Amino acid sequence: MIRPYFAMGSRRRRPAARPTAIKGAKEIRGAGPPIRKRSVKRMILVSLVALISLAIALTIVTNRAIMPAVITIANQRSVAIINDVINESLITTIHQFGLVSENFYNMTEDSEGQLASLSVDTILINQVAALLAVDISRQLSIDNPTPISVPLGMLTGIPVLASMGPDISVNIVPTGEARVEYETSFTSAGINQINFQVWLTVETNMRIVVPLQEDIIPVTRRVPLVNTVFAGTVPEGMILTDFGIN
Repeated sequence: MIRPYFAMGSRRRRPAARPTAIKGAKEIRGAGPPIRKRSVKRMILVSLVALISLAIALTIVTNRAIMPAVITIANQRSVAIINDVINESLITTIHQFGLVSENFYNMTEDSEGQLASLSVDTILINQVAALLAVDISRQLSIDNPTPISVPLGMLTGIPVLASMGPDISVNIVPTGEARVEYETSFTSAGINQINFQVWLTVETNMRIVVPLQEDIIPVTRRVPLVNTVFAGTVPEGMILTDFGIN
């Protein structure tokens, strides 16, 4: 018996079921971007740390290689500054009171023209020393701090490159007050000759300030007041008198 056409294929095919999402798949797919973000942040942090470490290392190497030469040059400049101030103060003080070397001592000779006695005016010398100390300290405080520039090419030691390259800024700052003391000496200068000297010793400190470093440099200068030669032998003693500035 022939079956009707519509009876063929007795069962209908059901549509294929759509694949259901696996539980937790959304969380897994969403976990990707945060992981990548954390990796990028970690790479940035590592790069920053590496750059900072490199900058510190370069600074240390540069500081060890260049700064000693800068300090040396600044030391020479500071000595020149101190010498200029001392010379100006000494000239001002000497001219103010009209002093000459003979004002600081008094000598007598015997009948043979030999040195019999020598007296030193300690009060006058101390007054001059005190005036110098005050004036030097005042002038240094006016110029505080004194900026100087050291060309980088000067550190090479090559005259042609001395003025080339960027400048390294250096500040010279006086620290404390200037101290002035006097000393005397008798020395034999030949046959029957005596060299008599009186000098002032000026001491002060200068602070050299450069990037990332500073250094304290003591500066000492000897200023002669008396340097003369007498006929005679070195005496056994010396008389200290108190005349002072009239």
